[in-house]
Amino acid sequence: MRILLSNSFLVEEFEPDIWVTSDFENLQIPYTLFYNGQAVFIYDHFKFVDTILNNSEKIIDFGFFKAGILVGSSISVAENYLKDVELFIVFDKTNYTSKFLLRKAQTIVASDISGKTILSLFIYKDKTNYIKTLPNVGIVDDSMSHVLWEKEFKESKRVEI
Repeated sequence: MRILLSNSFLVEEFEPDIWVTSDFENLQIPYTLFYNGQAVFIYDHFKFVDTILNNSEKIIDFGFFKAGILVGSSISVAENYLKDVELFIVFDKTNYTSKFLLRKAQTIVASDISGKTILSLFIYKDKTNYIKTLPNVGIVDDSMSHVLWEKEFKESKRVEI
């Protein structure tokens, strides 16, 4: 299982199972989570599946694991990180330095509270930042090019969302 947070130019190199981006192009990826600064759009190959609006949260079942998706102000709610999921993917957009740094700090605390990995896509001053936060470690990847998360699952069968 491979999740890639990046722009489209790295997709062919990593061949992810789930692609998280703010630079959507119609590529043949099993699952795509596209964030436009207002909402997250989920695609299963070319088929539109679901939308998660700003300031909301949802659990998505990918068949072999569940991910908690948080958008906007729902990132700051500690109870959202107590869900039974494999990891969390969070999204937000801001032009303010203080809010950007606050969101990064909140992912560190959320990772420690939940004991789960937090993958973040933050659009800060129209530049996309990809962040991976591990529990009891903190931010381990903070990049404007890509972040990769990989994990082996015993049974990896694909299902329709």
